[in-house]
Amino acid sequence: MRLICTYGAADLNVLAVVGSLNRISTTRLVLIHLAEQLKARGSAVDLLDLLDEPLASSILIAPMRPKDLLRLRARVEQADVFILGTPDYHGASAAR
Repeated sequence: MRLICTYGAADLNVLAVVGSLNRISTTRLVLIHLAEQLKARGSAVDLLDLLDEPLASSILIAPMRPKDLLRLRARVEQADVFILGTPDYHGASAAR
């Protein structure tokens, strides 16, 4: 994978969201690789992995706790760029 930036990567605060709930996931591997590439170029990268965050279970089971929601909101507001990694199921993305 080759990363191309049109302006200084050091200027970016990136929130990369891993949308796969499978521990072994191509989506996860690609986003981790991309995060490493961006960090090497000076970006600040926050990897939001839905498998490890309270967000994933909260949506499915109960509403998010206020402190978790505030923490997530701060992470989103800090980002200049969002990278969303969604799994591919049988040739179609999960959000289609």
